[in-house]
Amino acid sequence: MKTFQTNVDAYNFLRGACADGYRQDIQRGSFENEATYRMQAFPVMLEITDPCNFLYLPKEVTMGVIEKYHQDYITSPVRPENTVYTYGERIMAQLPTVLEMMAATPSTNQASISISQPSDIFLADPPCLRELTFSHFNGRIHLTSYWRSNDISEAFLINQGGLALLLFDVASYAGKDVGSHFYCSPGAHTYHR
Repeated sequence: MKTFQTNVDAYNFLRGACADGYRQDIQRGSFENEATYRMQAFPVMLEITDPCNFLYLPKEVTMGVIEKYHQDYITSPVRPENTVYTYGERIMAQLPTVLEMMAATPSTNQASISISQPSDIFLADPPCLRELTFSHFNGRIHLTSYWRSNDISEAFLINQGGLALLLFDVASYAGKDVGSHFYCSPGAHTYHR
């Protein structure tokens, strides 16, 4: 596992890891008719020790963009019309229980939110984010996220920023400090068109 202080540090590492990874032709999934291939990183697990540090974001990823993503896609239970699913509807169905667990029994190992569902295997674009697990150690609330796939160039910083705000929400509710974000993905990649 590699450790980084901020999401931007992890992003810079992952961009290099994808460039040094392996070429994978797109046979099924997102952009199969638009991108010619993706550069896939080998499976990664990272620790981001200060996930709520939003200094040094690239100019195209502002705090406003991250806050809107957090509000619309992470914590909104509303599914927009013509949408198959949202992370928010799946997170918000389970978040109240996780909040109560982390406040009352923070040392639990049961504070997990499942994003994926068995029927997702039949979707043209199943959720990239599969699971969130909150844990408590060293006086802090930590988050582990598991991604089956993650577009590093276009989505990583926004995804991780939105989850950092969710981690802040959970830690605040539990009366604890924000800890690390542990990011796991066998499918971190960049697309090439």
